[in-house]
Amino acid sequence: MTDKRFENVKDQIGFCGIWCGSCVVGNGALRELTKRYEQVIQAYGLQEWGPKDFDFKEFKKALSSTIHATVPRMFEGRWQAEL
Repeated sequence: MTDKRFENVKDQIGFCGIWCGSCVVGNGALRELTKRYEQVIQAYGLQEWGPKDFDFKEFKKALSSTIHATVPRMFEGRWQAEL
């Protein structure tokens, strides 16, 4: 992965004790995969043909929350939400 997010965390250990380069949230993998999943769902028009009792609005909110998820990381000697 040559993502800028990975480059920012590849030499760090998170507050949780996990190497940030291997963390799907810390290294940007979860964000990238969720964005792609969202694009596929939109391209296939899930909202039009999916189950009628499926709450598509809530589903999209969950995807958005996942895309914008952050983890605390060390920045200039202090733990902060990801920049």
